[in-house]
Amino acid sequence: MNLARFVWLKNFFCLFGAFLILSAFLYFKAPFNITNVFAADEVDVSAKIKELEEKIAKAQNQAGSLSREINILENNIELKTIQIKKAEAEITKKEEELGLLREDIRLLEIRLERLDETISYHQKLLGERLKQEYINKQKNSFLELVLSAKGVGDFMSQISYLKKVQAEDNVLLGKMDETKDSYEDQQTLLEEKKNEVEKIKQEIEYQRDQANRLKATLEQQKEEKDALLRVTKNDEKRYQDLLAAAKRELDQISGAASIVVREGKGVDVEEGEVIGTMGNSGFSTGAHLHFSIYKYSEGDFAEKSSWGWYYTNYVDPLKYLKSKEIYWGTGCYRDPKGTQTSGSGDYSWPMKSPRITQNYGSQTCYNWMYGGKVHPALDMVGIGDISIRSVADGKAYFCRNCLGDGGNGVFVFHDGDKMSVYWHLK
Repeated sequence: MNLARFVWLKNFFCLFGAFLILSAFLYFKAPFNITNVFAADEVDVSAKIKELEEKIAKAQNQAGSLSREINILENNIELKTIQIKKAEAEITKKEEELGLLREDIRLLEIRLERLDETISYHQKLLGERLKQEYINKQKNSFLELVLSAKGVGDFMSQISYLKKVQAEDNVLLGKMDETKDSYEDQQTLLEEKKNEVEKIKQEIEYQRDQANRLKATLEQQKEEKDALLRVTKNDEKRYQDLLAAAKRELDQISGAASIVVREGKGVDVEEGEVIGTMGNSGFSTGAHLHFSIYKYSEGDFAEKSSWGWYYTNYVDPLKYLKSKEIYWGTGCYRDPKGTQTSGSGDYSWPMKSPRITQNYGSQTCYNWMYGGKVHPALDMVGIGDISIRSVADGKAYFCRNCLGDGGNGVFVFHDGDKMSVYWHLK
């Protein structure tokens, strides 16, 4: 090989190897970054969210009124709307970040592939060249070098040159090894970026789930506001009247049970026996049956003169009533609609063909009437037959205007320390 050409190629490979290392380092070691274009908006959104939360907290401490309830609902609706926009903005930001990261990975994979090809090619090329040089060195004996030299100075120059070439070849191979090490570093970086992709994808899914939950809550709050306005007719006096009626109903039922059970005038009744007729007695908003089930025995009432049993030991009646096709017409978005299979217990239903008008629990559309407390009953009306029947065998205590306020109802104690309550009877 021409000496000048060999030196030129050697220097080229050295410079090219150094260039690959430097370019890979500069490109891939720079941390991934994305300009947060939502920064200013996030500050405004967070401030608005805090403002609405403070308004809601302030309203909740105010005296009960229709305007208070509507104010709370409207602020909650606005709050959820803003929180949804914030969640959607987070999704957009994360998706942009994910797109840039994926492009980063794509370029990294391309460069790694080319770097690998370049390293393999030049290692092979240099290896073959060194192997050939070694063979040539074996062929060129010491005697041949002496004979080919033009003099002692020329001979020494050739020996010195061969040593220098060998040293420079070793340096070149070392640089190629460094390039290999850089390649391995980039592979590690590639795995880290792929892991980051998975993390961002999980964050996006979380934000989507959160946005969907917020949207569902938003729709519920809109429905709740509509239900409140529908029932109260957006009239403050009607709202206050309904609150007062619910409070009087609670006190009436609670007081009646304590009186009639302590009097000890219970009578035996059988399952399905008619014990009354659906009415509008006491403080009712319309003719219906208020039906509850509690975990109480007769002794629980006989031994205590005054106690708040109404909001203690209540249970979901549907867990005790038999499975039956029941028509639901509560007008509440949270409840079933139309004819639904309801009940999962052993007790008979208190009416033959009932229509549920208010569900049991803390998530009805009318809990505001009870100060946010649970509605510990099922309200229902009879379709056709309005007779009220005992749900199981037991001992019944009848209140026929027992408090002198027009309230009528029956309390029946069953085996297993259970009590069923029937109120608003004729």
